[in-house]
Amino acid sequence: MPKFILRRIVLALSFAFSVSLTVPSHARQTLTLYDQLGGDALVEKIVYTALEYAHSDPRIAEKFENSNIERNSKFITEYICALTDGPCEYTGQDMHKVHYGLGLTSAHFNAMAECFQKSMEDYNIPFSTQNKLLARLAPTHHDVIVRSRTGR
Repeated sequence: MPKFILRRIVLALSFAFSVSLTVPSHARQTLTLYDQLGGDALVEKIVYTALEYAHSDPRIAEKFENSNIERNSKFITEYICALTDGPCEYTGQDMHKVHYGLGLTSAHFNAMAECFQKSMEDYNIPFSTQNKLLARLAPTHHDVIVRSRTGR
């Protein structure tokens, strides 16, 4: 093997080793989805912005007419934090109770998902991370789209 190739390999390996020593061990661990979403600094902003979009979205604005955006933001932020392996505990009611009797449809659910997507785009959240969050929120569809029937 020519000396210049061997020298390049040694230099590359020593650089990689020195870089790995300067990166804190906690940073080398796999990031949670909460961290990928920006953690405390961004999740609250993403939620608040999504709610602002929902309040002005003609497809779902009427469902938010009498709601308190600050209160909703607090609970949704907690919910998303807990759902994405963040350090939070969700202190609100379960999704079924919260949405019962609101007459929500799949169209409302999808519109809200689009508001979240638009908000995440505003904060430059990578598309793959957006999809991970939406995939975790998707199972809530059954509890959010509740029918006002006896026994439910």
